[in-house]
Amino acid sequence: MSALTTVDFWTTVLAGGLRLGVPIGLAASGELVGERAGVLNLGVEGTMALGAFAGVLGADWLGTGGGLLAGAVVGALVGALFSLLVVHWRTNEIVVGFAFALGGVGLATFLYRSVYTARPSLHPFDPVKIPGLERLPVLGAVLFRQPLVIWLLPLALLVVGVVLRTTRAGLELRAAGDGPAAARAKGVSVDKVRVLASLAAGALGGLGGAVLSAGIVGEFSDQIIGGRGFVALALVIAARWRPLLLLPAAWGIGALQAFQLRVQADGGLGLPVELLQALPFLVTLAVLALGVGSSRAPRALGQIASEVR
Repeated sequence: MSALTTVDFWTTVLAGGLRLGVPIGLAASGELVGERAGVLNLGVEGTMALGAFAGVLGADWLGTGGGLLAGAVVGALVGALFSLLVVHWRTNEIVVGFAFALGGVGLATFLYRSVYTARPSLHPFDPVKIPGLERLPVLGAVLFRQPLVIWLLPLALLVVGVVLRTTRAGLELRAAGDGPAAARAKGVSVDKVRVLASLAAGALGGLGGAVLSAGIVGEFSDQIIGGRGFVALALVIAARWRPLLLLPAAWGIGALQAFQLRVQADGGLGLPVELLQALPFLVTLAVLALGVGSSRAPRALGQIASEVR
């Protein structure tokens, strides 16, 4: 237990939390966009897994930046397929979402094993040291000795927040999720808005998977996503469908993941490995059970199949 009292331990946890929070936060920000438009996609896990595979493939061919782009493109394609099934054909969102979650993970693993017989040599983003600031106690290592990719999450959430609150597109998107019938009466193409929202959600989910595989870890494995997609779904609720609340939520979950990894590296402190691995999920469930995310969801969320065009 003595390791828990050292500054080095908590510095590592906080710095790792910022990195590990990026994939979950990006996927959650995408899901938030979709849900604000009334589209419930439970397949985030599969989208992230396919994005992670695309990230590795793109990074192997085009470099790490190309890997991130490939992940976003594949995620957008997954979002397009989801919108075709749900928005256009009015298929049940829950069934399609679970099919995407399970099928996406399996397909990503199958594709990876089909393409690679040996692990590709990837180069994740290196930490960038900010002169002067990187020498600050604790904050230097946490904020100013990090890969630049950690700032992708606050940037994405800022853009989402500004679009939702200050643009016509954001107003139409929120109207599609809260009052689709009234939006249609005002001339808004609700289905078009939902399709675009699904594309954006898929792109951010795929980007999150690619950031994890190509930008942070530098490899792909069967369990690389490991439930992060379902945690992203829960974070949207915990953040009350507000973009800026997602930032501390994602970084908090990232810190919990970094905590359990550091504890395992230090010998587990006498705790079962399974309990440590489950810690981020248990805390997420506890937050939801305490009603932190009890704010009202978009009124049309999950009702696309029952709507009249």
